[in-house]
Amino acid sequence: MKLFVLLVSILFVQLSFGTFVSEVTITPHENGCGNVYGAGYVIPINTCITLETGYYLTLNLNSEQTQMTLSYFKDNCSSDAIAWGGPYNLQQCTNFSFLNEPEYNVTITTGSSVPSGAIEVEYYYYSFYCSGPTYKKFYTNQYKDVQNHLYYMCYNDKPFVYNCPESFSSCEQTDLDGCHDDKSLLMPYRGKCLK
Repeated sequence: MKLFVLLVSILFVQLSFGTFVSEVTITPHENGCGNVYGAGYVIPINTCITLETGYYLTLNLNSEQTQMTLSYFKDNCSSDAIAWGGPYNLQQCTNFSFLNEPEYNVTITTGSSVPSGAIEVEYYYYSFYCSGPTYKKFYTNQYKDVQNHLYYMCYNDKPFVYNCPESFSSCEQTDLDGCHDDKSLLMPYRGKCLK
């Protein structure tokens, strides 16, 4: 009974003072703060996650939910942070980068707001099956990742990535649809096209 009263009290306080936010969306832009284009993320708040790059991080919002900071860790967020990122302002176009990654312009918003038509890839904790979601990465339709020679595309409501090592004229197609849990993957994932 005490637990029930505590949960109801927490819910009441949360509803009285604002909306509970569980994640943020990092939406990429091209040409400064122009069109939405590129690779973006939906990341849970106050949760230790590992990105496909292999390091761990937590994302935090200030009490006014107007700025975001990142803390980076070597192992499962159990030791002291090795680096920090931010603060980054929410609800406006800002320069952003993950640790040791190039900067690009993004808009950071609370909640999940992946653009329609994007290819969404959800990564999971548990190896060999798609369970225990961590975060989502999304790519605008027909996005060319020139640095990694990749091209992302939705075709007939199915997500594809094309690996184009020589040039974008000769590419190898990979279907991202459904659960991918190959033992060689760092993290299993599930891809889909958003309508």
